[in-house]
Amino acid sequence: MIPAPLPSNENERLNALLRYEVMDTDSEKEFDDLVKLASQICESEISLVSLIDSERQWFKAKVGLDAAETHRDMAFCAHAILQDDVFEVENALEDERFHDNPLVADKDGLNIRFYAGMPLKNPEGLNLGTLCVIDNVPKKLTEAQKFALKTLGSQVVTQLELRLKFRDLQEEMKKVQAAQRQLVETEKMATLGQLAANVAHEINTPLGAIRSSADNSVITMNELLPRLAGFLQGLSQEKSIVFNNLIEYSASAKSNFSSREKRAVKYELIEKLEEQNIDDANTIADYIVELGLYNNPELYEPLLETENPCYTFKVAHQLSAIAKNNKTIKLATDKASKIIFALKNFSRQNQTGQQAKVNINATIEDTITLYENQFKHGINLQLHLEEIPEFMGYPDELVQVWTNLIHNAIQAMKSKGELTITTKLKANSQNKKIHLSVTDTGAGIPKDIQKKVFNPFFTTKREGEGSGLGLDITKKIVEKHNGKIWFETQENKGTTFFVELPL
Repeated sequence: MIPAPLPSNENERLNALLRYEVMDTDSEKEFDDLVKLASQICESEISLVSLIDSERQWFKAKVGLDAAETHRDMAFCAHAILQDDVFEVENALEDERFHDNPLVADKDGLNIRFYAGMPLKNPEGLNLGTLCVIDNVPKKLTEAQKFALKTLGSQVVTQLELRLKFRDLQEEMKKVQAAQRQLVETEKMATLGQLAANVAHEINTPLGAIRSSADNSVITMNELLPRLAGFLQGLSQEKSIVFNNLIEYSASAKSNFSSREKRAVKYELIEKLEEQNIDDANTIADYIVELGLYNNPELYEPLLETENPCYTFKVAHQLSAIAKNNKTIKLATDKASKIIFALKNFSRQNQTGQQAKVNINATIEDTITLYENQFKHGINLQLHLEEIPEFMGYPDELVQVWTNLIHNAIQAMKSKGELTITTKLKANSQNKKIHLSVTDTGAGIPKDIQKKVFNPFFTTKREGEGSGLGLDITKKIVEKHNGKIWFETQENKGTTFFVELPL
């Protein structure tokens, strides 16, 4: 037996695995369904989601096996994580790495002969473990089965990422709630209360997309599961390659056709299929249009020659839908991650009193993320950000400045109008300065209160909407950076607040 060497990035890989907090957790239906499907498609007695830590391989999900883990030295998966593609052992008895492995050679053991494992590569490029299939007879996966194993492996990583993002989101929301309790009757409390409503709406959108896509995938997989293995086995090698190419193309295809144009294409396809005496021409034409294949006959015509072309295209449509659902989940997860990151920046407070590097455009963009819902419903955002060098300052406090200015501008416009945010670098022979402006198209600031707007506790808002400390806090933070803040306003036209910071 030859134990697998450690990956060159072993420390990073183990740290990543720890971050997911998945080891020794209870079984979860999402993972259990995937190993069942892998076992069915690859016609194997055993299928596992195997995660490799420093000493062992532990099974997050399993079918056909009672053991919860094995030592890493005996693990086929420890070899598989060194690869970037499916790692396949057709006959372990003939492989010098495994022929005397207890899992192969012991009569009372598993008697492993065949193994195939797809590495579970996370977004950082680190292999955490595998989705693997095992059998006690030698064999070889078809190309279609390998493709399915890769697709299901991607689904496992998606589920791991979802667990991580949901946990991060819950932690950040707890921090925000704790911050709310601590900031009662302060300006930040009022602002944070408004942000909470925006963030809740923004989070619901990606969560809804994730739930819908995940539910659709489960429904589709449950329908596919009983017959998919037999269907894939019935395809010739040539047809399997065509089938895989069709799904890969369809999963990424985008249609710019209108409903009317799609109907016209469908009628043309029906006529063409009927000329070839294809049964169920109407249904098949529907699938071809929905798969986005109408301009690529080389991708679908060979599959018209299968035993049951209507069912072939139905399976292709279902597998394509699963791939598209995975893509939707990834985009929604990325969106949730962006909101989480912005929440972290807003709720985090630097207690050290020490300066740090500030990327002013990044702090502005993070703040904008928390108001995206209002920018989609009533506020037209114009963003003009010049490239600004990093400088030393207090980034957490500057986020509060941008939050106050943007929040006030939205309220001045009563959530309807145009908000323009601009950053510029102004330089001369003596110095360099950053100029930021926030312009709204609200009613403007009345002349009789213009001299009071930076006074502490002065507010024109209704009771409970603010303490009147927002612009006072903003001015103090700007002055702490040796900068200055001022405004220009015209009644019934709008207001611009300017911030100048030295570099």
